[in-house]
Amino acid sequence: MIRTLIADDEELGRERVRRFLEQETDIEVIGEVADGPGAVDAIRTLEPDLVFLDIQMPGLDGFGVVAEIGADRMPEVIFATAYDRYAIRAFDVHAQDYLLKPFDRERFQSALDRVRKALEQQR
Repeated sequence: MIRTLIADDEELGRERVRRFLEQETDIEVIGEVADGPGAVDAIRTLEPDLVFLDIQMPGLDGFGVVAEIGADRMPEVIFATAYDRYAIRAFDVHAQDYLLKPFDRERFQSALDRVRKALEQQR
């Protein structure tokens, strides 16, 4: 199972990711948070394999979360955001993918496939 955390300050954003993940048999959603500090705490305590991470969140943005945890200690990350201007920076911090809201099922599936391949290689 791929233990997954959803970090997004918008309920609709979390709901969309959750709804897509419910259709995946190898995914377990272990938590949801609505701000950056909550994401840092959840990553440290829950130790997810994957984080769906919004960029603009209260308290600490998505890049701040990565900096606080440390890029080398971060789980796999898929940024899910409404802003395309951060895409290059996202890959600089080793994100597996960058979903631009509103993303569709096919695009979401492509991002998950990248994560599955990366996790297989690590194991």
